[in-house]
Amino acid sequence: MVCEHSIRNIQRICQDSEDLNHFAYITKKLETNNYYCHVFSSNNTCEDCK
Repeated sequence: MVCEHSIRNIQRICQDSEDLNHFAYITKKLETNNYYCHVFSSNNTCEDCK
């Protein structure tokens, strides 16, 4: 596992429409009200998991 965030702290999620191996989400740290963007690249797409 790379990181772990509570679902209630996740503000937005997106996936690259041209390259499904890339996705990102934005979290908000409740204690500081700071926002953080997390971007990932995977070797497999969701299509590979089916």
